[in-house]
Amino acid sequence: MTAPEPMRFDASTPPTLFVVHADPAPEDEAEFQHWYDEVHGPDALANGSFVALNRFRAVGPGHLAAPYLAFWEGTFRDEPTAWEYIRPRAHELRAAGRAGDIASVAFAIMLVRARASEASVRSEPVRSLVTVQSDWRYPESNKPVDEWWQSAGLDDAPASHTQWLVTSDPNGRGNGYHLAAFASTEPVETAMKAWEGFGTAGTSPVPPYTNIFGITAAAKLPEPERAEAWVMHWAPVAWQRLAEPDVSGSTPMT
Repeated sequence: MTAPEPMRFDASTPPTLFVVHADPAPEDEAEFQHWYDEVHGPDALANGSFVALNRFRAVGPGHLAAPYLAFWEGTFRDEPTAWEYIRPRAHELRAAGRAGDIASVAFAIMLVRARASEASVRSEPVRSLVTVQSDWRYPESNKPVDEWWQSAGLDDAPASHTQWLVTSDPNGRGNGYHLAAFASTEPVETAMKAWEGFGTAGTSPVPPYTNIFGITAAAKLPEPERAEAWVMHWAPVAWQRLAEPDVSGSTPMT
């Protein structure tokens, strides 16, 4: 069930992070929230697909691929291993009527840890989140992740208690989809002021997306010019986490 206390991240970047942008219709908003909190989240944690779900609402300016963001934390060693485990379980849930269009996914991608990080320690409460993305329309020509981090000026990013850096798996989706996440105890308004001057405001525009069930979502138009780093601010909505994640053979750790 959804934890009543404030959202918290582990200090270490998860081995895999499934990043989902969702755009529910206004009339479906209540059903969308209920489905994530009471159906989909518990199902995906219970069957071992993920160990935590963190959900956010966009509050920053600029281009917006979708108003909701979900970070699904996984323990898989790579993207192919993740989908080998998740795909049959997702189809089982759909067959049981527990997965459907209410997800309103505009784009989703499985990303892997780009840097080794410190031991896993539960961090301070997350009161705001900043995401920085490479331009996800042009993954094949984006810089390698460490070069991208440098060119985006992220060594000089404002202080945050948790920094995650993830990227696409060359054995899965390919190179070039980079994402850095900065979690803070500061309210969103404070974070927005601190991040002024970094990157281009907004989430990266995204290409059309076909989900695990073969359903395609079209990209939003019109699209802005290419940017090196897209910066968006988010407010926490809800989170769920397994008390003691199962790290047995079903969900291999890196």
